[in-house]
Amino acid sequence: MIRQFTDKSYLKSALKNSSIRVPKHLIFNQSQYRHEGISYLQFVIKELGNDIFVKPVIGAGSEKTRRIHTIDELKAWCNSNVDSDDEFEFNEFIRGELYNTSVVMKNGLPCYFAACKHYRPNDDFIYGHAIGNIVVREEDPKFEKLRQFSSDTLQSLEHDYPKNGVLNIDFFLQEGSEEPILMEVAARTPGGLVSKMFYTYQGVRLNELHLQLQMGDDPEIILKNRSEWKYSAYSIHPKQEGVVTEIEKPILDSDVEVYWQIYLGETLKVSESMRDVAIAMLLSNHDFSTLEQDYKLANSLSLYKTKKDSFQELKAVFVALTV
Repeated sequence: MIRQFTDKSYLKSALKNSSIRVPKHLIFNQSQYRHEGISYLQFVIKELGNDIFVKPVIGAGSEKTRRIHTIDELKAWCNSNVDSDDEFEFNEFIRGELYNTSVVMKNGLPCYFAACKHYRPNDDFIYGHAIGNIVVREEDPKFEKLRQFSSDTLQSLEHDYPKNGVLNIDFFLQEGSEEPILMEVAARTPGGLVSKMFYTYQGVRLNELHLQLQMGDDPEIILKNRSEWKYSAYSIHPKQEGVVTEIEKPILDSDVEVYWQIYLGETLKVSESMRDVAIAMLLSNHDFSTLEQDYKLANSLSLYKTKKDSFQELKAVFVALTV
């Protein structure tokens, strides 16, 4: 049972006889690439299209993922990984809105459901962009669609699922059709600050619930009074290369908790996974429209500078003066 929650390829095979759509995919065949070269690359593109997303079969945090858009990029990636000990999977590149849902199971029955929407796909983080999540309200027209797809996914798993604990599901609503396309199911609580988000929002502690249920306890899930619900979101910013020369505090209308993972004078390396966080922010507001505006702003702010950034700015000024 557990393998389908840790092995992305095995999960897809566990759903092969269901109506749940997953991306078209292929396991990177190192031996075939060594022997066939360009013919193998052409085969991959014929099967998946020109836009491909590469990820480790076992892994998290977008580590070692890569977006590929040309056969030359695919060739370069294959050459770099043909002797790797890691197993990789090629996926068709999916465009759309990415969602994350959490289903709390108690004695085999769902007893709490939470949903949130990603600001950007997670792998944007390793390309230098802030990412985050914002709650999907129960009155949102898509809320029931998200709940139904999450339920259908769990019911479709060939190898069943844990009857006590939190199950975490990631999927796209595809651009245009809004058809759900499953990315991952994990037998754990959601990453980032999602658990804190839902405690702020409805008073539910997902991390504690998961542990209690897995230990055989019988915790009672009590939501805050609806009048006390406080909409929430979070944003995390990646590390940029260089020495930190300046840090700014975000000024927003919503309540903000800032978690600094960097300090002045620190030498940073570029983030290689979602674990390499520079700054994390938890936002909350009783007014959802205000929260949405602040959430967008939080994901677009540049809250620190490095020596490399300063050099680039001076270079830009110099170029402007000499033009």
